[in-house]
Amino acid sequence: MESEEQASEPRTGGFRPQIESQKFSSENPFFIVKIMQDNLSRSRTTIPNAFFTKYFKKKQPNVKIQFENKLWPAKLLYYPSLYKAYISSGWQPFILPSNLKAGDVCVFELIKVEERVLDVHIYRADG
Repeated sequence: MESEEQASEPRTGGFRPQIESQKFSSENPFFIVKIMQDNLSRSRTTIPNAFFTKYFKKKQPNVKIQFENKLWPAKLLYYPSLYKAYISSGWQPFILPSNLKAGDVCVFELIKVEERVLDVHIYRADG
């Protein structure tokens, strides 16, 4: 696994989705994000800085989020002085159809480097 973002446990859900997501394995690069209420109310989610700088070019902001064979176009934001990167516009349209909730854990797998497609695997907090 390339890198991972960790956050404190939300009040909903438990450690099960986090433990299950740790078992994810792929030849493709991937990163893990635990969904917090902040990810749902804001229009972005974090990409680990090391992952962003290794696999994405700063001047190419377009990416596609894939879940259950559906694609959502999104934009990447990068703030080098803050060492922060985000999936921005396109994140909110993805939240509702994917039924994301606080406590879920998402594995973002880069399945097509040239086309910049991130396949999302969701480990549900509610089982």
